[in-house]
Amino acid sequence: MPSAECHSTGSPEKPGPPPTGVLVYVIGPSGAGKDALISSVKNMPANSPEARPLRVARRRITRPAGDDAENHQAMTASEFARACRKGEFVMHWESHGCSYGIGKEIDDWLAADAVVIVNGSRAYLPEAGKIYPRLIPVLVSVNPEILRQRLINRGRETPEEIEERIRRASLAVPDVPGLIVMDNSGPLEEAVRAFSVFIEKLRRHPRPLECEPAAKETYCRHHFATLTT
Repeated sequence: MPSAECHSTGSPEKPGPPPTGVLVYVIGPSGAGKDALISSVKNMPANSPEARPLRVARRRITRPAGDDAENHQAMTASEFARACRKGEFVMHWESHGCSYGIGKEIDDWLAADAVVIVNGSRAYLPEAGKIYPRLIPVLVSVNPEILRQRLINRGRETPEEIEERIRRASLAVPDVPGLIVMDNSGPLEEAVRAFSVFIEKLRRHPRPLECEPAAKETYCRHHFATLTT
């Protein structure tokens, strides 16, 4: 399906005080298990009245619905371009011939102190970090041979497309301070448990995560590590 032509570059960094919510930006190669991890926490109950709300962004994609595990909103290329021109997306990118958009509703959720999970793009991560300087990037990684077998088993790609995805999976992730890596090469239950603990601790965190660019490398890397153990 052809990608949509959209000349908007996304939202600039938000003016005024930053929102108190937390944006979790999940990235990783197709087949790594991002959808499974995000789905596993989508309906996670709050363990205390003080817990932050939890919201999962529903992506708009120029791809038919129902052809994968993701519950995305399918759009035609013309619908996507029209929505983009109207400013309905706070983030958008192109990948594998499709257009992906994140709706501006996430800004309302962040302003309401929610933990917001976005299924993002590795290539778009630097741009996302400019728009949301305090986002938490989470990379879901997987052993290349295990990834190859998962792609074969799901039967969506040709052998050539699978090898291209394996090649892309080996590309370096943009150097963004505070990156959290979650290995999903083993049983899915182990990765689900680690991701659930991480999200639960973010929901219980009593104050906004202060992650100014100059402090991210020293303070935030250590601080985020405490949220995953």
